[in-house]
Amino acid sequence: QDAAEQMAPLIRRVTEYAAAKGVRTCTENHGYIFQDPTRVEALIRKVNHPNYGWLCDMGNFMCADETSVESVKIAAPMAVHAHAKDFHWKSKDAYQPMDQGWFPTRGGNQLRGAIIGHGAVNVPECLKILREAGYDNWLSTEFEGIEAANDPERVKAYATTDSPEYQRLMRALRDRFALKSLKYTRIEDLIQAIGLPKC
Repeated sequence: QDAAEQMAPLIRRVTEYAAAKGVRTCTENHGYIFQDPTRVEALIRKVNHPNYGWLCDMGNFMCADETSVESVKIAAPMAVHAHAKDFHWKSKDAYQPMDQGWFPTRGGNQLRGAIIGHGAVNVPECLKILREAGYDNWLSTEFEGIEAANDPERVKAYATTDSPEYQRLMRALRDRFALKSLKYTRIEDLIQAIGLPKC
């Protein structure tokens, strides 16, 4: 709460400036201080500005040992952007893997990035909650798994816009998560999403 009290006036100044330029501002639930939903919610309420909202990352809640579905219920009404991310999860009381991409949560459990739909995050339910709250905006899919390091050429094929692998992946994700459109974000898409004028 102390961090929110200190940061809110500064964030309000930034968001007021950004609003005058036509740029929307938000805070992602990310990092040690503002990872869990109640802290981000408190910060957004303290800033209390219509140009400021929540970048809801459904996977990051797990880093604070929070349940993604319950956390997205808190975040969804304030969401102005969303990230779909998935993690494998191991209890701190279970076997602790050595490296291989695993990292500790705030409470000592272990997470490792997962392909969307392969981990512990209930991505379809999180998307449903966002939609039911009225969110109909951009959704960024994030992947932090170890597969990219093991087979970078294969991952590159899936990340190359309009490749056969890319098209197959987009169709599968759209069908699996009932999305009406989906594509990897290019820099042009990012500029459009956040409202920056073209240089």
